[in-house]
Amino acid sequence: MRRKMMTIALIVLGVLIVGIFIFTRVKQVNPLGWSIHDPVQQSAGFAIGGYDPVAYFNNGTAQEGSEEYQTNWGGANWKFANSVNLDAFKSSPEKYAPQFGGYCAFAVSKGFTAKVDPKAWHIHDDNLYLFADQKVKQDWIAQVEEGVIQKCEKNWN
Repeated sequence: MRRKMMTIALIVLGVLIVGIFIFTRVKQVNPLGWSIHDPVQQSAGFAIGGYDPVAYFNNGTAQEGSEEYQTNWGGANWKFANSVNLDAFKSSPEKYAPQFGGYCAFAVSKGFTAKVDPKAWHIHDDNLYLFADQKVKQDWIAQVEEGVIQKCEKNWN
């Protein structure tokens, strides 16, 4: 009887662990401490889901990149709207790449990684931050003066 209970407990534990793993992979929400996230968050095979990181700075807009202008940096593929933006990124990728690997900055402040909506973004002190959605972005911005960026940096490192 004891052996049977132990077997059932191990099966339940195994199913629970597999379930948690599947949830985190599908939702792309992972505790940072688990260290199972990629260095750069990618969607549809591209960083920022194929949006041009330079366009946020130069155009003040979220602009989709083109298949014609691509590069690989930081273990991820990046798209750009034009050759000028591609060249700018190649010459200074750290300047244009989003903070915290392109994961949701608000989630990082809470100790997690989460996928982003490329249209939910904010530039603060010449750094690009991405967010899961517009509401999360507003919540994060409201906390900038309270040190949310420092929380992100502490959790990310």
